Amino acid sequence: MHIVLMNCLILGGTIDIVAHKVRKDGKIRELFRATGGAWGGTVIDQKFINLLYSIFGEEFIKEFHSKFPKDYVELLQDFEIRKRGESESVRVSLPYNFCNFSFDGKSVQDRIKNYTEKSGTSVKFSSGKLVLSSEIVHSLFEGPLKEINDHIENLLCRPKLRDLNYIFLVGGFAESARLQSSIKKSFSNRVTVLVPEEASLAVVRGAVAFGCDPSSICQRICRYTYGVGSYLPFEDGKHRDDLKVVSDELVLCKNILQVWAECGEVIGHNEVWRETYTPIITNQKGIVFQFFKSSKKKVQYTDEQGVEKCGCLVVEMPDMTGDKDRAVDLEVIFGGTEIKVVGYDHTSKTHRETYIDFLTA
Repeated sequence: MHIVLMNCLILGGTIDIVAHKVRKDGKIRELFRATGGAWGGTVIDQKFINLLYSIFGEEFIKEFHSKFPKDYVELLQDFEIRKRGESESVRVSLPYNFCNFSFDGKSVQDRIKNYTEKSGTSVKFSSGKLVLSSEIVHSLFEGPLKEINDHIENLLCRPKLRDLNYIFLVGGFAESARLQSSIKKSFSNRVTVLVPEEASLAVVRGAVAFGCDPSSICQRICRYTYGVGSYLPFEDGKHRDDLKVVSDELVLCKNILQVWAECGEVIGHNEVWRETYTPIITNQKGIVFQFFKSSKKKVQYTDEQGVEKCGCLVVEMPDMTGDKDRAVDLEVIFGGTEIKVVGYDHTSKTHRETYIDFLTA
């Protein structure tokens, strides 16, 4: 069994942690849905920008950013590279235009000197580089690393992870020597901590491998409760009175959520949910299916707090033969990164389909 620590930079520097069990046939089973928080590399980047504000002044940095955007990006890119190193202090290269930039009559050197005198911390300017002491570097990393370690520690207390063998670090932030050292120091006495070569590309390679064989992940955990809005025969004492409607002499309850899968439920690859629907009014020309999700496990109505619409499918029914005895099948296919929803009208042979993002929707 292994737990994967994944840093997805395109989501703004979040850390996502998910546990998988590798079966004897090589298939992967997800043990619990991804959890984590905003403790990734871009959080440290923002703390570095805040440090620049403290040293040089926010107006100074914003003015430089406005006049020399390319140099500003190069400055942040150099920090991105330096923060992955092992050295206690960090030497960030300052672009030529930054070194010679002046704002309100104060140069870069003047502002560094003033900051050092006021804060008592060691920041130096040497040969075109901003030298950050180990104390300052530690302060940039301390918060995110503590959050990551605390979260992993909480996960390791779960019974499902009692037989954990490996922790894999993948993604851009996984290349940080400080992150690797922190996790190995905290957990290497209990599990083997592994970092693949070019960890920043591991997520992309995994996505490509999964695309070649979607069945490689045989079970996933639902992040939300999913379902479709529906009408059902009204039952006194069971349904809300404010949702009672009458349609062609039928007493119905609207806004019922027919649940496909509940939050936390195990879903197999290509698992299918099916239901058949019929018109509720005479000469009905189609059915509009609205799909909903919620982080709550038990949901009865689509208008409950925390329930959000996540999709829609319109199935036309142009052939009126049979009128209210006509049938539309709704088929929901789970298991991949998307939920496929297919609607089929038996009378007119109308076929419609749509997709819902299973991982983030």
